[in-house]
Amino acid sequence: MQADTRRLTTWVEALANHIEGSGTRLVVTDACQGYSPAHDLVHLMTRTAVAEAEQKLGRSVTLVEHAPVPEDEWPRQARTAPFETCKLDESTAAAKLETAQSHEDLRQEIEAIGATRSPHMLAVERLYYVDRQLDLQRLYTQTPYFDRIGRERVKAGIYTSALTAEHMRRVARLLCANLEETVRAV
Repeated sequence: MQADTRRLTTWVEALANHIEGSGTRLVVTDACQGYSPAHDLVHLMTRTAVAEAEQKLGRSVTLVEHAPVPEDEWPRQARTAPFETCKLDESTAAAKLETAQSHEDLRQEIEAIGATRSPHMLAVERLYYVDRQLDLQRLYTQTPYFDRIGRERVKAGIYTSALTAEHMRRVARLLCANLEETVRAV
């Protein structure tokens, strides 16, 4: 909330170094959907790391995203072309649900988004190309879900303060400050 990005930048550098050193050609990240600031931060950090690795490598790395929560309710910030669709068989999808439900935090989230009522939601994984032209001005053109829920919880006395879209925009600006320069250099 104070926009201290030092630990985040350390993670970005570690991932960029891993991509560079491992010969990675494909990276998958969470989509930026405004549902969870953690998902959105991972998206921003990963795209920054990939751009830094590409600059060092002198070649492109395929960057794709998956939507961790249903897109009909929480659309991806950038609508892009599909990369691949993976359909899980019934037993694999059931094992995925069982594993997720064994974690208390995930169980509550899965129930909240309706996945237990619609297990078929967990049986299809769609990957999309990431829009490499990051427009921070358009990040959260509508109030994101996490902002709304956070403010409601402050009013209810559950939280003392809320993580808002403006907090995330500030962090995104700091994290991605050199992204445009890096992308231009590739």
